[in-house]
Amino acid sequence: MPETRPKGRAKGVDPEAPDGAPAPKSPGALRESKAESTKAEVAAEPAEVAGTPSQPAHPGRLRRGFGYTASTVRRGMGVLIAIAAAAAVLAGAAALGPVAGSNAVLVGFGFDPDRAQLITALIVGGTAAAVAYLCGGLRRTAVALGLASILVVFGPAFVRETRDAMAATGALGAFDPTGWTITLLAVLVVGALTSWATVICFVPVRRELAVSAQAMLAAARKRPFDRRSWMRPVATLLVMSLLAITLPVAGDLFNYGADARMIAGGPPRMGLAPQDQPLPSADLPSSPASGTPAPTVSDGPSSAPSPTPSSTPTPTPVPTDLPWKSSPPAGKSKMLYLAFDGPWVNAGSDTVEVAVYFPPGYDGSGDKRYPAVYEAPFPFNLWNGAFHMQPMLDELITAGTIPPSLFVFISSGAGPYGDTECADTYDGREKMDDFMGITVPTWIDRHYRTIAKPGARATLGMSEGGYCAAILVLHHHDVFGAAISFSGYFTAGVAGAATQLPFGGNQKLIDNDSPTYVAPRLPASVKPSLYFLIVANRTQEFYGSEATGFARILTDAGIKCSFIDSDSPHGWPQVRNYLQQVLVLLGTQQAEWGVFD
Repeated sequence: MPETRPKGRAKGVDPEAPDGAPAPKSPGALRESKAESTKAEVAAEPAEVAGTPSQPAHPGRLRRGFGYTASTVRRGMGVLIAIAAAAAVLAGAAALGPVAGSNAVLVGFGFDPDRAQLITALIVGGTAAAVAYLCGGLRRTAVALGLASILVVFGPAFVRETRDAMAATGALGAFDPTGWTITLLAVLVVGALTSWATVICFVPVRRELAVSAQAMLAAARKRPFDRRSWMRPVATLLVMSLLAITLPVAGDLFNYGADARMIAGGPPRMGLAPQDQPLPSADLPSSPASGTPAPTVSDGPSSAPSPTPSSTPTPTPVPTDLPWKSSPPAGKSKMLYLAFDGPWVNAGSDTVEVAVYFPPGYDGSGDKRYPAVYEAPFPFNLWNGAFHMQPMLDELITAGTIPPSLFVFISSGAGPYGDTECADTYDGREKMDDFMGITVPTWIDRHYRTIAKPGARATLGMSEGGYCAAILVLHHHDVFGAAISFSGYFTAGVAGAATQLPFGGNQKLIDNDSPTYVAPRLPASVKPSLYFLIVANRTQEFYGSEATGFARILTDAGIKCSFIDSDSPHGWPQVRNYLQQVLVLLGTQQAEWGVFD
């Protein structure tokens, strides 16, 4: 009878083994059995006496411990390398000039120094984050270092603005802690986003550099020499070399012009950033350029002669009575916006905006006449938006701090030259000097109650406007008696390539439009009737040396000058902080001249 096997399988019995023989355990069962055996052995061992050495760790645990330690060391080294890289970027940017150069270029574009410092800080912070990530390979660390770099660069400007805001009172407003907190938070968020975005952009760059480095090492070890294995490393080196060569040239394209590297030799080029330059030694021309017929005004006479010249009394001892202090006006000012025919041809606009500030009490003052201050070349909205100029003037006038005056803001931004320099240009396309020095004052005198004396008219400006304020008084000393210059420059075309364009390289025109050249050559009879107020930070590069040099020239020429050494650099905070002081000095000088008699 044939042998049959049971259909079922006894637990623990191998059907292929002799009957009753136990089946071999599966690998999982073996592991479970081994673990149980180990537990039993440990339980059977006596407990260790306190203080006796423990049993050696399991080899797997040792390997895991060593791996964790190595990873920690590598990460710590990455952090240190990233910190060193970011510190090197920050130190190099500060010491080698990129920070100052970037600020100067941005100020040349029209940013005030604080905003220029913020943009520069973001650039430096992004660079520091990128270099820190490329060197250390840690994203979060690189982002943190980039943010820290931004705070280091922008921190002093933020502290200065905070200090000024906390000191604000009256028409300037009052410090707002909530607004300050939100501003700080915004700086932190924007800084972190800038650093993070830069690091993300450099993730594939670092990956490619790492792959290329590994390929280079593998190719160097490979025997025999394999030309194909060197293709990737060589291509990476070529790309890096190309960037190293072309990026500086691209910078020159933006800074100096497309032909910057096309011409060898020649005179030094002017970049976007203003630079100090020595005064030319050429003899000065015989006289400033003469005026030309003035353009017409849209809502006034089509042609107007210059205001009738009148002599201004020479300075006398400071009077004890300043007439505006005894009965200051009340109420509020008003603004009037006029559209004059543009003093140019082939421009995008046919008109010029001229905004007139009428002081409190003007409408109800009968036939009383007022002095006038002429600002150029920026629109009123720029001044008012920068530091609330209208309410500030209202408060100063109603408090009796300064004499009630008209303020006339002449904008020049719609003409063919973006940077007009308030000049009559070499090609005849624009006549801003005549327009600002003759046409507008004449029209204002004819239509409003102004004191038609040179001593009652002053010019005012900041940066390019500081230059304009000085040259307009020197060209039209029969119209204006005083100039207020905030961080101006005083040699035509010295502040960058854009400032040279209106003069077309014509040296005679440059000389005739340079206050440093014109002032010493004024007739001796004119010099005592002029007054210059110059505000600048003496130690600031370019603007400080321009201001102090011009102040010395004025003093040597016998022209009265008040130099105010500002603790604020070039920018709207400087105007905001010192406008009251210069207007008080101007009013006092006008009282000396007998303007209010």
